[in-house]
Amino acid sequence: MRGARWLLILAILVVLGGTGITYLLQTKAVSSGSLRKPNVLPEGVTATAEGYSWERSSPDKPPVNIRATGFRQVTNSPVIELEGVELRIYQKDKEHFDLVKSAKAEFNQKEGKMFSEGDVEITLSVPVKDAPAHALTSIRTSGVTFESKSGKAVTDKPTAFTFEHGNGKSVGASYDPHSRELHLNQQVELHMLGNGAKAKPMTVQAGELTYKETGSVIWLTPWAKLTRDQSVIDAAATVINLKDGAIQAIDALKAHGTDKYPKRQVDYSADKLQVTYGDDGEVRKVAGTGTARLVAATAESATTMTGDRVDLDFSDQDGEATLTTAQANGNGMVEAEPIQAAETKPPPTRILRSAAIEMHMRPGGKEIQQVQTHSPGTLEFLPNQPRQRHRVMEGERMTIDYGPKNQISNFQSSHVTTTTFPLPSQLKPKGSPPGPSRTTSDRLNADFDLNTGQLQHMKQDGNFVYVEGDRNARSETATLDSEKNLMDLDHAARFWDQSGSTDADHIQLLQASGDVTATGHVNTSRLPDKKPGAKQSAELLDGDEPIQGTSAKMTSANKNRLVHYEGNAVLWQGANRVQADVIDLDREKHKLTANNNVTTQFLDKTRGGNSEDDKPKASVPPSVFTIVRAAKMIYTDEDRVAHYTGAVTLTRPDLTVSSSELRATLAPKDAITDSRIEKAVADGKVQIDQITPVRSRKGISEHAEYYTADQRIFLSGGDPQLLDSKRGNTRGRELTYFADDDRLLVSGDAGKPVTSRLHRK
Repeated sequence: MRGARWLLILAILVVLGGTGITYLLQTKAVSSGSLRKPNVLPEGVTATAEGYSWERSSPDKPPVNIRATGFRQVTNSPVIELEGVELRIYQKDKEHFDLVKSAKAEFNQKEGKMFSEGDVEITLSVPVKDAPAHALTSIRTSGVTFESKSGKAVTDKPTAFTFEHGNGKSVGASYDPHSRELHLNQQVELHMLGNGAKAKPMTVQAGELTYKETGSVIWLTPWAKLTRDQSVIDAAATVINLKDGAIQAIDALKAHGTDKYPKRQVDYSADKLQVTYGDDGEVRKVAGTGTARLVAATAESATTMTGDRVDLDFSDQDGEATLTTAQANGNGMVEAEPIQAAETKPPPTRILRSAAIEMHMRPGGKEIQQVQTHSPGTLEFLPNQPRQRHRVMEGERMTIDYGPKNQISNFQSSHVTTTTFPLPSQLKPKGSPPGPSRTTSDRLNADFDLNTGQLQHMKQDGNFVYVEGDRNARSETATLDSEKNLMDLDHAARFWDQSGSTDADHIQLLQASGDVTATGHVNTSRLPDKKPGAKQSAELLDGDEPIQGTSAKMTSANKNRLVHYEGNAVLWQGANRVQADVIDLDREKHKLTANNNVTTQFLDKTRGGNSEDDKPKASVPPSVFTIVRAAKMIYTDEDRVAHYTGAVTLTRPDLTVSSSELRATLAPKDAITDSRIEKAVADGKVQIDQITPVRSRKGISEHAEYYTADQRIFLSGGDPQLLDSKRGNTRGRELTYFADDDRLLVSGDAGKPVTSRLHRK
């Protein structure tokens, strides 16, 4: 009996792992247990015992207690057989212990290991005194090996376990009580139920798992998959941080997450992904770094956000984790691409780029409400239909508001530049294609059609500048009506191209045609027609020099070849000018029309005006003005005639011609003459008054012709007569006299010819 007891104590010393360490051993028999006498032991059995327990305490190791309902020692074998084994390994606080239970176990004295072939149950953190406050973590497996020195338990068999808010399984497991680490070898699957009222279960799958109890951390390698309702995260190595047994955060490498709900889907991925959960187990934040990507898809469009870092914020709506905001930092991009349906015409694809982008979702997380940039950015519109324009908008700060179905409704930006490319229909097969139009301004506000996604109205203010080919414009404020392709320029407006410039309070420009309408203090400058092959002729105002103009309103069409002025309109070139209520200039037909209160003024050229120096000779009298007033004037360059009608009055120094209408013929452009007007033909109640310091003469007729070269005046029709204060009155069928001398020619009626000549005394 005594020999068997010492043999048992020796075996326990080995089980508890001596190696020179002093243990305090206590051996006591339970009331129903006793050592069997040697003479009744089975053959080959050295000793047996029932109802024994062993305890160990050490300064550097946790206390250990082993209890067994049966003990059996085989002769000449290092193996000790135990039945009904219960192992308690106490934690450092000595208020909790890990409990291991097994029906049978074998201890190899030589190896210092205990092995249980059958079922084994391990319960972690069992309180010493009070009952557990919650369900404890429990592991069930088989084929477990316990290392006596470290207390570590290892198995390669299928393992099932439960914990406070879930359960799981794996193939192969190990538990180290010293570090309080649980390792699951392969085919890991956890079912985490969560601990909130709205919590939904999550399934965690991995190649292998390590649970660090002291840090409440789970390591998943080399891959992991987390599934919660319609949310799935696939990743490489992953770390799960727990709080009170529930998932608090996930850190994953090479991760991709998907949230699928009716009528919407959210996908996100990154080289490194961190997911933060709320108390009810719902996703609250997702942070991705390294090629981070978010895709929010609906039936109408897919919105993709990328950046060096992408942060997503979620809220709980009806038990679902709903995306509320998304931020991209570092090489940020948001692309909204329409999903084309057979019966719809897709809007343009929109691409926003900026170092810092923030996107806000509408309640429900299905649609975008607003996108903002917090650094300079670029918004690009890529056409998906032939009539859609390719546009690029660049600005320092951008705000984009959205309507239903992720359609852009409004765009605002500061210090902005826009680039609009021509439509495909504007690209000609031959020759160079038209260039893009560009604008700049301090501020921009644009509205879009919610049905088509097309730009409707765009307002730019503060130092607005426009450039399209040779077209240029500037103003304080500009508004674009995209449907009409009409640009309105307000406040200090100016437009110019190769044909000239226009300044006004307000200017409208049709971008497709280049037609211009200007109102309020209009001031224009028109350049000569330099079109290759164009006929260069002497227009009413000389075509070789710029023509200046002012009016209350001006319209220009057909590439500035049809120009209409109204409201105290004045055109001038040097000293030559045309003034009227309304003036129309047709440069294609070389025609000028003036209506209402017409006044023209022409400066006579000196003799030899087209000589090599174009300077008046000293012996030539100074140049004079020819002024014509009428109700209407039409000039055609083909015959070089200006036709005046309605109370016409032509005035030159000392000479006035009044008539119902008058036709003035201009001298050819290269003529060497002393006047722009070669000939003036007057009809209807003609009266010619000449007043000098020494005499006055008045010619009266229905028809008159005035030739500027020799100052000859011809009167006919309506009983012509000349009233001369110096020579008396003369009548005749035709009268011809000279304004600069006393010559007079008179023709009588048929059969009674009259000829007279007057000489200066």
